Amino acid sequence: MKLKRTLSFLILGSVTGWLTKAQLTSFVLPGKDFFSRSIFTQGILVTAYSVVFAGIFYLLFKLAVKYQIPALISVKSSQGFIQAGMILTKLAYLRFIIPVVIWAFVFYCVPRGFDITDNGYYLLNSARFEDVSYEIRLFGIFTRLLYFAAGGSTGIMRILGAALLLSMSLLTGWLAGRHFGAKTLDKKLFFLFTPSIPAAMFYYDWLSTPNYNWLALVAGLCLAIGFFLFYGDSRHSNFIGGFTMCISCFIAFFAKPTTSALFFVVSLFVILIERKKNNPLVPVIKGALSALAVGFVFVYLNGQTIPGLFEKIVRGNYAISLFAHSISSIFVPLINYAANVTVDLAVEWAVILSIFAFVIIFIDVKPEIKNRIIISLWLFFLLLPGLLFNAGIWVGYSFLLTVLVILLTTEFSPRDSSGNKTVAGVSFLKPLTFLFIALAIAFGTINNYSYYFAHILCIFVLSELFLIEFLPEYTKALARGGFLLVLEILVIYAIFILPIQKSTVTAYRQDINVWKMNTETAIRSGKEKIIVSAKYAGVFNELQSRAKSEGFKEGTPVIDLSGMSPGIVYILDGRAPVYPWMAGGYANSTQFARNILNDWKDDELQQAWVLTSEIFTSLPESLLEEKGLDFPEGYQKVTTITIPIASYREHPTITLWKPAR
Repeated sequence: MKLKRTLSFLILGSVTGWLTKAQLTSFVLPGKDFFSRSIFTQGILVTAYSVVFAGIFYLLFKLAVKYQIPALISVKSSQGFIQAGMILTKLAYLRFIIPVVIWAFVFYCVPRGFDITDNGYYLLNSARFEDVSYEIRLFGIFTRLLYFAAGGSTGIMRILGAALLLSMSLLTGWLAGRHFGAKTLDKKLFFLFTPSIPAAMFYYDWLSTPNYNWLALVAGLCLAIGFFLFYGDSRHSNFIGGFTMCISCFIAFFAKPTTSALFFVVSLFVILIERKKNNPLVPVIKGALSALAVGFVFVYLNGQTIPGLFEKIVRGNYAISLFAHSISSIFVPLINYAANVTVDLAVEWAVILSIFAFVIIFIDVKPEIKNRIIISLWLFFLLLPGLLFNAGIWVGYSFLLTVLVILLTTEFSPRDSSGNKTVAGVSFLKPLTFLFIALAIAFGTINNYSYYFAHILCIFVLSELFLIEFLPEYTKALARGGFLLVLEILVIYAIFILPIQKSTVTAYRQDINVWKMNTETAIRSGKEKIIVSAKYAGVFNELQSRAKSEGFKEGTPVIDLSGMSPGIVYILDGRAPVYPWMAGGYANSTQFARNILNDWKDDELQQAWVLTSEIFTSLPESLLEEKGLDFPEGYQKVTTITIPIASYREHPTITLWKPAR
């Protein structure tokens, strides 16, 4: 037994030493990093770290045995000890204060900053949706409502978008509490605020303008609300649930059609599963048809038609096909993400499994105490990697870790009088259902899933709420309170502490972080004011002043050959007919831009001003020659501006041209 224990400490120490070798070396021996040193030195360092960690683990074990630390989290704590679970459950007021602080910070920041790339594209979709005719993601039909409600103000539009997201996350949390039978104030606060805290992560990089990703998340929360309503036992729960689920699919269709299709699949799955519990199907169908009718009315009230939308989507699908070359390519990010949270974290999983194995084999205590130790370790393993991992990787890792802890705690759960394990009677299909919502939101992209998952953390958290219900009843207070505290720490760390710690600009394509921005400047010929950095304000003022002096007027068409400047078109209050952003830098960007310009009217081409640049996103000037435009000879240079994007090695310069005639 003693030999096994010694070997366990050595294995734990070796794995931990290997895992932390780079970080420890930079801290203990600053200068050269670990991998720049000789093989002999690396071996000495890893051996030393391993011995030190093995000694630390041994001392912790001796302390645990001598002072009976498990008593800290027992049901009846010994005199002088305070139950960890009691500490977390008694601090209920923090569950109100911390979310308020987080969202107050979000509302302070979201109106600030202006990115000329993605944010400009979103704004043109909202402000001039009637111009869009070459798009598969018709999110502007919804976001334009926010834009008009905000009086054409970017800042107010963003605040309204954040308010809607917060409201839906709170509603989802309230319905979750009702579903799980929360009776006490403590439990009600837990379920109410748990989804709303990670919902703030949508803004962790401050790409704040409501867009198709925002709309997909809103649709995902709407679908979750529909499920909770459908799970209810009220007289109208089936009708209301069917109505809400269909509305979710309808909204998702305008964000990403692939997401809508998968939402429909998971909704159908839930309906069929619940029908086995004698839930009538007819009210669900009536609710869905009612929602569909409301959706059609909404489309026509927005000046659109179903055939017209179909034509836009067909054309948009062709446009997307220029960038995604095969159906199989959309599965690659999913496969890569699965590898990211398993194979790529093999060392981390080895450490975690080793520690759990050590607790199971060598900690000789009652099953109840052992389960509390496992739950405490689960919270620690959620927190520490959360401070080190990308948030998008963390959500997948946390789901797998929680499933592992469920398997371990049910193994050591007490038995009832019949010899059965006392496990919460919740269908495991439900957490998988909510996990599928998150996968549906990301599915269809050829980009890294971790980026999308970091923004929709709240959907994964809903799945975790169901998983926590599988834990033994006597561990739930500790698990819930600790999980909420971990979320609060990680969200605060991601959106505020991390940027300060690293001294980096996390605001999307800005020169300073958004909370430092305090310069107000007018755009769109004085129709709107935005808050940006002093540098951006100077650039925008120079651009507008020169354009106005040269005769630029509201609604003037602009051909953006820079491949990155839809925001410049918006600032000038110009138009980008057919499609708001001729995105450059991709393999088929030239053909994409050519297709768009082919749909421009002749008078628009003749009147259009031109944006050019020499960066990697630039589109060839020959596109103008193909349309019979004499560029640059037939144009006059108006001004050249430099965009101070901190994340770019060289700040891009953009030149504005006007027709000479």
